[in-house]
Amino acid sequence: MRDVEIKLTGVHSLSETEVYVDDKPVKFKKNEFKNLVCKYSTESEKINIKVFKMLDIGGAVWFITQLFFFLISIFGLLDIHHRQRCMVIDFEMDVDLKEENKITLQFNSPQEDKDAIEIQTDLVNRVITNKYCLDVKAKKTLKALLITKIILALAIIATTIIILMVKL
Repeated sequence: MRDVEIKLTGVHSLSETEVYVDDKPVKFKKNEFKNLVCKYSTESEKINIKVFKMLDIGGAVWFITQLFFFLISIFGLLDIHHRQRCMVIDFEMDVDLKEENKITLQFNSPQEDKDAIEIQTDLVNRVITNKYCLDVKAKKTLKALLITKIILALAIIATTIIILMVKL
């Protein structure tokens, strides 16, 4: 039985990051330094690690929720939601295991077609993919949301002006 300790550092949005080891999702726990740590046991001499950072953009419920927050945040002025950059991670690597196995994956800041993760390990590894990619569908969805917010704001302002003119 071989134990592998995988540590993730530099993760900004933990809820969107998924890690698979040998095509099985793994659960991480925060350590005292707020890094994510996972202990994985296997009989195999090699493991495959995949990391995905998915976006929460999409779906009718998400769109309606964003419009609701737009309205209650006074047309987005008090919006506390993070700004989406539409960047997703595509990372996969194979690792040859020894008796003691420690792997640290340090996330870089998102830049298109740049390395997404720096690998820190003394194990022999082969990186298959390691990059940030622009999610075109998410970018189009955010553009549609922005246009809808502008139209909604203009409609509310016009309605308010008309109501005030009729009352006076």
